[in-house]
Amino acid sequence: MKNLLSYPELLLHLIKTAPKTKSTIKNNERVTTSIRLTPEIRAWVKEQSLHLGISIQDFILLILKGVWSSSNLPSNDLDLIVLRFFQLFQAHNINTADILNFLPEGVMERSDLKEPDKIINMMNDSVANHICNHFNIQASWLKGCSEYPHMRKTFYKQLPSILKEFVKDKLINRFTVSTELIILVPPDVSLEQMNVCRKGEGNEINLAVILKRPKNINGITINTYELWDELPWSYWRSRHHIKALMYFCEKNRIYIDGRQASKSTYNSFVSGKKLLAECIENTSRFYLEELVWDDDRNTELDELKIIIQYFDLQKGTPYLKMMSEPYSIINKEDVINDMDVPKLK
Repeated sequence: MKNLLSYPELLLHLIKTAPKTKSTIKNNERVTTSIRLTPEIRAWVKEQSLHLGISIQDFILLILKGVWSSSNLPSNDLDLIVLRFFQLFQAHNINTADILNFLPEGVMERSDLKEPDKIINMMNDSVANHICNHFNIQASWLKGCSEYPHMRKTFYKQLPSILKEFVKDKLINRFTVSTELIILVPPDVSLEQMNVCRKGEGNEINLAVILKRPKNINGITINTYELWDELPWSYWRSRHHIKALMYFCEKNRIYIDGRQASKSTYNSFVSGKKLLAECIENTSRFYLEELVWDDDRNTELDELKIIIQYFDLQKGTPYLKMMSEPYSIINKEDVINDMDVPKLK
């Protein structure tokens, strides 16, 4: 499992742990600075700047501005727009040369990506919304107005709200489901510890629910993420909701991707201030789908019958029929457009 920090986070850590010295530079005084880099570091900086399509000087400046804005100093929201613009595309593994495929037609030339001022001037509400709709993030974050890139949805006490997402996916994609269920597990947790936790013993364990959807934008495939509830495993109702969702996915052969995060990644996730694409990248596989299997591999097999009953009690059963018999849905367009509760023939 990798344990990575972003460039601004690494430099900010160095700044915070370094001995304090008194500056002799006056406010607003311009300072010319030369930096001597070892050949290895210079090669790395050059590689990263080429990847982003900007100069070495601009790459170093972006990092330092990110550190500056993260160290509780007065920040410039306009610089933050540029930093987050490139951060968004880098987090989704999009090459700089392909960025224009995600922008409204005609708002920029590829060479404009070298000039931060042109990115700032381009970023009106219409362009920000266009970009953020592709990646399922909040435009307020991209514009530097919010620290939170994702809006959280909830299915707690309303299980059909998330089951409907899979039905919509099946209708839109001509009866195939591409949406995956991700369950994010805290670090240093095992299935045995989860079993102890559900009995009211040991430490509390919170599991987070995320939906992952592939999306094709002008021939380029990206993964988008949707943030749902984070629920305690020890409380029966919360646990039953997660298991009922897993049971639904298991019955429909929808991929259940358990992921375990490193401590730093999990803390970043809990803060809500990190892109999910960056969080998920820094996780390892955690096999918890067996918790809804009907065999001895299920360490909580004694609860399975209760989960099936709970699933039906929470009005999940009709959604199983919609998945197996999508042609039975009368109001397909209304379901796709979130306008109505599905009605069956």
